[in-house]
Amino acid sequence: MKISYKNNMQDIIDINIYNANNSSITKRQLRISLFLMPFAFICYLIYFYIIYREVSPTLLVGAIIISILWVVFYPKNFRWRVSRVVTKRVNEGNNKNVFSNTFLTIDDEGITKESDLINSKVLWLSIEKVVVTVNHIFIFVNFANAFIIPLKVFKSSTEKDSFLQFIYKNTR
Repeated sequence: MKISYKNNMQDIIDINIYNANNSSITKRQLRISLFLMPFAFICYLIYFYIIYREVSPTLLVGAIIISILWVVFYPKNFRWRVSRVVTKRVNEGNNKNVFSNTFLTIDDEGITKESDLINSKVLWLSIEKVVVTVNHIFIFVNFANAFIIPLKVFKSSTEKDSFLQFIYKNTR
C-alpha cells in the first residue's frame, strides 16, 4: 500500500497540541497554572483582610470575575501559545524536509518513508502507538517521532479504514 502527502504547518501544530494534551507532565503543569492565578487572588484577598480588616466588595467581585475568566480562557491561551512556539521553532531552522513531498510504502516489514531529502524504514516492532484524530493519523515511533498523515489524503473512508486495518494488524 502506498500513499503520498505533504504536511503543512497546521499538521505540525496539531501533533504538538496532541502531544501536549496527552503528556502527563504537561497536564500537571497546565492544572497548576490553571489554578495558581485564582489561588494567588485568594491569598491576596486574605492578606488584604488581615492588614485592613475588611475587603472591598469591588475588589472581591473583581477577583472572582478575573479568576473565572482565567479558568475559562487559560486552556485556549495554552493551545495558542503551543501553536505560536511550534511555528517559531519550525520557522527558525532548516526544516525543508518537514514540508517536502512524502511517500509512504506500507508492507509486511514496516513503513518506508521517502521524501525529497530523507529516506527511512521503520519496522513494525518500532511502532509505539497509532492515534486517529479528527484530521490525522499519527503513527508514533517514539514520543518525539511520528508519521503525520493527514486524513485528506484518503479518497474515501473505506480507503482510510483499510489502511488503518493493515496498520493495526501489524502493530498489535
